[in-house]
Amino acid sequence: MTNINIISKCNNNCRYCFQKDDYAKTNQIMSYKDVSEAMDWASGSNIVGITGGEPTLHPEIVEIVKKADSVFPQQMLFTNLLCDKKLINDLVSVASKMYWMINSTIDDEKMQFFDENLSFLNDVVPQPYSL
Repeated sequence: MTNINIISKCNNNCRYCFQKDDYAKTNQIMSYKDVSEAMDWASGSNIVGITGGEPTLHPEIVEIVKKADSVFPQQMLFTNLLCDKKLINDLVSVASKMYWMINSTIDDEKMQFFDENLSFLNDVVPQPYSL
């Protein structure tokens, strides 16, 4: 498995996260070109993990997931699911073989939003790709 960390920024503040603090504040974003080249380089791998920070904050996340779907037999998107439902739908539409690796939130004000998105995801993603 190859992991590609495409963005350092995150919209959550999980106590257990090893990347929060200084790393998240650097706001590093890989360009689509660099992500694409990394995927091409790692194309012999069976699975690619798309990670961050929070990868759904990357401005080209749909294009990145689409590229991953064309290069790798399977993909894993590591996300806290605190994003717009339209984005979830867009990602599902371009990724036929993507597992959603979801980190929940511990922030009460975000919990309802997370629960709604998780329910939505389970409605639109064919099993077994929703975990």
